[in-house]
Parts: sequence; C-alpha cells; structure tokens
Amino acid sequence: MNILKNNILRNFIYLTGSNIIAKLIGFMTTIIVARIFSVEDYGIYKWYSTIIGYLLLLINFGFDVYFFKLIFDKKLFYEQILAIQLKSRIFFGIILYLFSIFIAVYFIEISRNEILFIILSFQLILYIFNIDVIFKIKEKFKFLSFLTIIQSLFNLLLVILFVQSSSNIIYLSIVVVSVNLFSIIISWVFLKINTIVEFNKIIRFYKKFNFSYILTHLKKSIVINLSFFMISIYYSLDSLMLGIFSTKSDVAIYSVAYAFILMAIMPTGMLYNAFSPKLSKNKYNKKTFFEYIISTTLLGIVIFIFLLLTYKYLILYTYGEKYLSSVEVLFYLTFNIIPCYLAGAFANPINLWGDYKKYLFIVSTGAIGNFVGNLIFIPLFGIKGAIFTTILSEVLVFLFAFIYWVKHKELLK
Repeated sequence: MNILKNNILRNFIYLTGSNIIAKLIGFMTTIIVARIFSVEDYGIYKWYSTIIGYLLLLINFGFDVYFFKLIFDKKLFYEQILAIQLKSRIFFGIILYLFSIFIAVYFIEISRNEILFIILSFQLILYIFNIDVIFKIKEKFKFLSFLTIIQSLFNLLLVILFVQSSSNIIYLSIVVVSVNLFSIIISWVFLKINTIVEFNKIIRFYKKFNFSYILTHLKKSIVINLSFFMISIYYSLDSLMLGIFSTKSDVAIYSVAYAFILMAIMPTGMLYNAFSPKLSKNKYNKKTFFEYIISTTLLGIVIFIFLLLTYKYLILYTYGEKYLSSVEVLFYLTFNIIPCYLAGAFANPINLWGDYKKYLFIVSTGAIGNFVGNLIFIPLFGIKGAIFTTILSEVLVFLFAFIYWVKHKELLK
C-alpha cells in the first residue's frame, strides 16, 4: 500500500492540517462561549443548532455524492450541477426558512429565544449558495483548507468582540450567520477568479432546466440525502432528545463531551474526502478498497488511544469545573471511536460506488436503533442512556456494512 504515488496523502495532509487548526480555533471559540454562558443558555444554543442542522440536511439532497458520480461519468458539467443545485435549493430553502419562522413564532415562548432561532435559521438561505462540492470534485483541497482556517479565525474574532455575557446570545447567532455569509462570498469569488465555471452558462442552464428536470435528479439523489439524514440522526439525535426528555443543562453537559468525539472522528471524514476521487475512479477495485479500510482502521486506533489517555484532562483544562460532569460522559463515549471508524471504512464505499439503497438501509439501522434506544433509555437513565444508544448505533452500522461485503465479495476485483 503506497498512497504516496497519488494525491491522497497530500490532500489528506491539507485537510487534516487545516481542519485541526480550524477545530482548535473553533474549540477556543466554543470554550469562550461555554465559559461565558450559563450551562442552561449554552444548552439552549446547542439544542437550537441541532434543530437547524436537521433542517439543513433536508436541502442537502445528497449532492456531494450524487454530483461526484455524474461528473466522473461525464454526464453533466460543473455549470449544470450548479444550476440544478441553485434551482432546487432556492425553492425548498425558502420554504424551510418560512417554516422555521412559523416554529419560532408559535412554539417558542421566550422572545429572546424566538429571535435566536429565527436568526440561526437564516443559515437555510445561505446554504442554497454553498458550493463546496465543486472544490471537492476539482480537488481544490488547498483552497478549502485555507478557507476553513480563515473562517474559524473570523468566527473567533467576532465572538471575542461581541459575545461577552449570556445576554449576548443573540449576538452569537448573528456571528454564526455572518461567518457563513463570509465563507460563501469568498467561495464564489474564488470560483470566478479561477474560471472553474462560466457564470453565464450557469444562468443559461438555470433558465433552461424546468422543475420537472430538476425533480428527475432529486428523485435519484434523495436516497443519498436520506442516508445523510439517517447518519445525522445517530450523530446528533441524542442532544435533541435530551432537550425533549431531560433538561437543557443535560444537553450542554452531553454536548461538551460529544464535541471532543466529533473532533476525534473528524479525521475519518477528511480521509474519506481525500480518498473519494481515487475510490470513484476505481469502482470495486479490491486493492483500493482494502487500502481505504486499512488506512481508516489504523487512524481510528491511534485516535482511540490518544483520547483514552487524555479524556480526564481535556474537559477540565478547557471548559472548566462548571462542566465536571462531562468528564465521565467523555470517557464512555471514547469507546464509540473504533466502531465509528470501522462503520465508515466499510459503509462509505457502498454509497460512493452507487448502491445507494443498500447504504440507506445500513445507516437506517443505526438511525432507527438510535431513535428507539433514546426513546427507551433517556427517560430511564438520562445521559448514560444517550451514551449507550450512540455506541449501539455505530456498532449496528458496522455490522450491517460488514455483512454487505461478505455477501457481495464477488463485486471486488
């Protein structure tokens, strides 16, 4: 196995380096906010952010994976996929934003929280113009790395300047939206300067493609989008259901510990992004498949050992004694790392290579397991019930993905 012969190692280093720097800056920002806010207010902010995350997934449409395949199969051009994305997301994004305003007005009683939710929901409008998929397909990882770091620095600066007490929670939502807007503007400017696409062609295709044509693509990509939605369920449903069945303070305690888990599993996503072009070009290639599995598994073991050795100090040295309860939570969640990396290693190629329905079934087992488990165990055991359910979900996804390859080993050549 020699990934030095291609761009995978270089791209992985770009993504890993920039994301580690960005995450460290992001952690500094999160720590500042968590220390400034009360545990209750921080829990409210995290709970609303989780809800917005689910709404954003509804207009993701699985384009990141779907467009990869169409570009490599030379069935669509970059201008065409951007026209499809804009036309579909503009319609559904505006509808969801209006829906989020309805939720805030009729279901959130405190006016401050109502405004907070409406401002955070504006990310639905901004997401319409997110074009990261183009840079991933073109392997512009250096630009994505640079943008990630600049975005996190800008976010930190604005938080330091404008968020100085719990009463500034509205300012925090404005900061989040402003940073997203900044990132989108820079992306489109870079797209224009580097002539990756022709803007007049995007407009022409946008006018040419009727909604019936758009729906034909959405019908195909919706299965991929459902997969992303299911994955999000077993990644973030715990926080959402803790907010329903427990307290917002429990949401904060769990979120603080889970933030380290999200950072710990981040490298597997970056490794997948770096591998995606090679996996796409070498469909069902046994050597590439095992290269990806071995790389992901080894990376997971390293991350697991590191987290197991440092979990005691991570929270207390960052968030402080106010979040002492998060230490035990992080210890148990650490055992989610290995099944998580194994699940990604065996399941991701299934999706990328086009067996969307089987991939959807696999991740749905984790999502359903997470939902049912949280429904049963959170009311009984609180945070510990959420921890158990999280680990169970990843184990289910790994087992079903592994069984898939046992049954379909003849596909590998």
